[in-house]
Amino acid sequence: MMPASGTIQLLLGENPGWTTIMPEQAAEAARRGKGGVRQRLPVPATTIGAVLDRHFADGVLHLISIDAEGIDDAIMRDIDFTRHRPWVLVIETMGADGPADFLAGQGYTAYADTHVNRIFVRQEVLARATF
Repeated sequence: MMPASGTIQLLLGENPGWTTIMPEQAAEAARRGKGGVRQRLPVPATTIGAVLDRHFADGVLHLISIDAEGIDDAIMRDIDFTRHRPWVLVIETMGADGPADFLAGQGYTAYADTHVNRIFVRQEVLARATF
């Protein structure tokens, strides 16, 4: 589930690494002994589409890095790739394939994996790269 624009609840974890907007993530932290929620804060939220439209209306965008603790895939899928085509996408996948198939359909190649993040590069950008 991805939040829409408006206000959402940020669940500040006793362990900052488990701060999230997703109640199921906070519950998982408690189950694992990582502490519970120490504070709930209402925070403004918007969609990635609105951010890209506002700040990258000209379409020039080189890098997007998404690390959103459990909603990375949903955020990435909310990008309108017909209007916004970053050269490189870095997505937290924690060793999984992540959105490789979806991004291949958008013209991206899985370029590298750090075990935590997977790096995707637009095929036409990769084709003209020199190393």
